[in-house]
Amino acid sequence: MSLQELYHRIRPLAKWHAEQQGERLPMDPVVAFVLAAFFSVVGGLLGGFALWINLGFTPENSGGTLILIGGALLMTVLSAVIYAIQKSRTVFYGLNAFTVLTLINLVSSLLK
Repeated sequence: MSLQELYHRIRPLAKWHAEQQGERLPMDPVVAFVLAAFFSVVGGLLGGFALWINLGFTPENSGGTLILIGGALLMTVLSAVIYAIQKSRTVFYGLNAFTVLTLINLVSSLLK
């Protein structure tokens, strides 16, 4: 962390002043992770649901677990592609949040 970044963290008004002067400050990694994780959950559910519908499943013939598995696979592939383009580990881990949640859910359901 440079002295300038430390100064902007200590004095928020200095950060605001720097933004007013046109300086670009990097995005906080926590914010990037939370945004990527939110996109991961929404994208994983929608992508898994689209895969579930395209395979011909309905609520009558079940297959609801495929929503989670398909969404997890989709987000894993998407995170690998995005990581190949932009080397940000926080975004990579955030995009894999849905995959981790799905794995925890599947393992806990098997242990019950």
